[in-house]
Amino acid sequence: MRYIPTGTGIWLYEWRRSNHGNAQSIVHRARQAGLSTLYLRTGSSWDGFDGGNHLRRLLSATRGTNVRVVAWDFPRLRRPGYDAHRLARAARTRTASGQHVAAVAPDIETPSEGTFNASWRVRAYLRALRRELPADVSIITAVPWPSRYRIADYPYAAVAAHSDVLVPMAYWYNNRPTDVTARSIGYLRRFHRPVQPVGQGYDGRLDVPGLRHNNLSRQVPMFFWTAHKHGARAVSLWSWQAAPPVAWHALVRAHRLFPAKGH
Repeated sequence: MRYIPTGTGIWLYEWRRSNHGNAQSIVHRARQAGLSTLYLRTGSSWDGFDGGNHLRRLLSATRGTNVRVVAWDFPRLRRPGYDAHRLARAARTRTASGQHVAAVAPDIETPSEGTFNASWRVRAYLRALRRELPADVSIITAVPWPSRYRIADYPYAAVAAHSDVLVPMAYWYNNRPTDVTARSIGYLRRFHRPVQPVGQGYDGRLDVPGLRHNNLSRQVPMFFWTAHKHGARAVSLWSWQAAPPVAWHALVRAHRLFPAKGH
């Protein structure tokens, strides 16, 4: 049976800025926060497969724990088959004791991030990925949250047709987290896949300097509560290296809303 996350998780992007790249320390902190899933970047179309060593260390550090590892990758989709092969390589990575990832998470962005996201490219990529993955490894696809203008031109249906879970990137910036989260879950539910939003665990001014500072002490708990209210069984935050203490505190408290099942 393929892994469908429950509980809480966090995404790791910059390995050296995540507890100094110490895998044992990362897993220790994750367990203290009650996390069930760690999403680790293993590559991209720009950088290739560059996270294999980090992945093996993290998998080894989770041995004997209930923490699961998901490998995520940023494909450009200019060469869908090549991109699929790179992420499948992460899924085939094994430790000496045989541990491997529970799932893979393609981050399928929009043309403004450099992604060629035509429906046919998305279908070709996800089909090729599924063929190369071990049968028990699930595909947990991250997608932009479905704002009104994105619904018309983002291939949500193509993504959903070949994914086991949909993870909308519910980053609210100058919107209300309740609105972004509710709309994400409400719209994507039509595709009959679990919807497990990833929230904005960082100050939006890091991306857009002209914005007002986010009040994460209020907004992150609002994100968690809205996701729970709308039936999500798992949530996560972006990202480890950028999350301030208030975001981590909210993650610890969210563990009560999102109990991990079967770990």
